[in-house]
Amino acid sequence: TGTPSRAGVTHDFYWNNKRPQQAIATLKQASSEANQELSRTFLLEAATKSNQSGDYAGARSVLAPLLAADPYNPRYLATQADSYALAKDDAGLRDFYTTKLTALKTANLSAETRRDKTALLRQGLIVALTHMKDYDGATSQYIALISTFPEDPDIAQNAALYALQYSRQQQLTAFLNKTVTDSPRDSRFAILLARIDTLFEDYPAALTAYGKAIAIRKDRPDLYIARADLEEHQQNFDAACDDYDRLYLLTY
Repeated sequence: TGTPSRAGVTHDFYWNNKRPQQAIATLKQASSEANQELSRTFLLEAATKSNQSGDYAGARSVLAPLLAADPYNPRYLATQADSYALAKDDAGLRDFYTTKLTALKTANLSAETRRDKTALLRQGLIVALTHMKDYDGATSQYIALISTFPEDPDIAQNAALYALQYSRQQQLTAFLNKTVTDSPRDSRFAILLARIDTLFEDYPAALTAYGKAIAIRKDRPDLYIARADLEEHQQNFDAACDDYDRLYLLTY
């Protein structure tokens, strides 16, 4: 029971006196003497301290057995990603996420767990690709996220704002237009397209998309309200009045 306490005191002494190698060695030694749960805690701390001291390869070495036992643990993945990010190794960070995404496709996980962990990795990959100025690739990752979570407004908004920032509007709307064409009875993507076209200030395209969405979901008051707002903006007042008439009948 005294080992964790002694290790902590010894580690703190070395770390506070700018002797990182000895501090990290203390954590490693403590991990070999502790129970399984504490051992993992000591190793993760050793990897974190390795990153902080600039020993990025050392951090990855310490993390290797942790990731082998639990390859999609978010804390382990984040610490490994930090080792590349702090080293400014954008290509290494990209390859790390790409490798994990590939392995995840065949991992023995439930569909929901695989979906959520894939989304987390894609978000990290977007950061790496952006640092490498691969805006096309990063937008493709956003598209993959939208495909998986078409009703998540935050993902859609982040994708649209990213496309605006890096001039990838055509890439994003091309995907949505194709998806709407390929799935003409799925209102989710038509609604997304309408909202994103509105954000891009392509109002005629947004009105067309809202028309497709309303044709599928005539029961959605929010769609009539959004289209009427756009019609007023475009000074299509007769069309706006028609939508407000339908909205009145629908809601009252």
